[in-house]
Amino acid sequence: MSVVSEKISKGVVGVAISVALMPPLCVGAFGLATAQASIALGGFWMFFLNMAAIFVAAFAVLSLFGYSSYFEARRQKHFGMRWIVSFGILVLISVPLIISLKNAVLFKSEQNAIDEGLEKAFNKPARSILQKKTIEKSDNGYSVTAFLDTVKSYDTGYLKSVEKNISEQVGAKIELSVVQRGVLYIGNGEGKQFNLLDVLRQKTDVKAQPKESKRGGIDMIMKFAEIKSYEYHDGSNSVIMKPSVVDAGALLKIQKTLLEGGVKSSVDLPQNTELFNAEFTNMDADIVAKLIRVSDFADENALSLNIIISSKTNNRHKLEKTVQDIFGQNEIQIRHKNSKLQKIRIVVKEVNATK
Repeated sequence: MSVVSEKISKGVVGVAISVALMPPLCVGAFGLATAQASIALGGFWMFFLNMAAIFVAAFAVLSLFGYSSYFEARRQKHFGMRWIVSFGILVLISVPLIISLKNAVLFKSEQNAIDEGLEKAFNKPARSILQKKTIEKSDNGYSVTAFLDTVKSYDTGYLKSVEKNISEQVGAKIELSVVQRGVLYIGNGEGKQFNLLDVLRQKTDVKAQPKESKRGGIDMIMKFAEIKSYEYHDGSNSVIMKPSVVDAGALLKIQKTLLEGGVKSSVDLPQNTELFNAEFTNMDADIVAKLIRVSDFADENALSLNIIISSKTNNRHKLEKTVQDIFGQNEIQIRHKNSKLQKIRIVVKEVNATK
């Protein structure tokens, strides 16, 4: 067009050709340099396609505007054949790219279906989060690996059902592998859920590891548990936790997690730290269960407790006997406080001795 129109700068031709030819040549050269045949082939194929398109476009424009030599003008019978040959070459070179584009669109569609199936299966509030996945095309279908953070592991039966469902949705065979990493909870704020870890931990397992890896595993557990202040003693392989919020049940589970990794632990609480405070009309099963957890927690961490019971509680002596039965293994002191409601409050009597 720059040849037949003075309004178009001849520099545009050079820019257009460089934009069309240089990038695929660079891609092809990169493929050769890194020994990646598919990338090299694709780059050079795009180069030849763009070159053919430039030839055809130039031939079409110059022919339409009458730019032909005397020799060619005398051979008008060959003009139509040249058009056919030119476009035939362009179409022939385009066929593999069209097939490649079709396969890319199909792969993207199937990949989206796999992503949707994985997210539906593994993104579950308070249970698991799909952190990342890898999808690779294979001869028979797809090889998929999913990496999860879980508070409770998925069994083989469930994973097989997920694999089957995704295969049916995609319409191709899916080989699913799942890497499950145990965490203490999933979610934020009110959505926190503490559970016992029942999967093999990759990054949080602190047993039989070098000091740096062991400390890294403990750091990760403390981070998940939101315990910002703690001390690790390498000589005794033990941790002293200083939590800002005390939840006896959750802390017991954290301690069990550490113990599974071969690390002993204790909780250091200041005086008057409240472990339990409840108003109730009767000693129901839920109250008893919570008191038992507090008792186990106190026993595990050598805590001396001060248990305060309302002096106006109905059947106070029976309640005190129940409390004595539950906390009989601990060093406790029961005292009374005037109150109109039945109430039990348990606080740390004195700083516990570190194990």
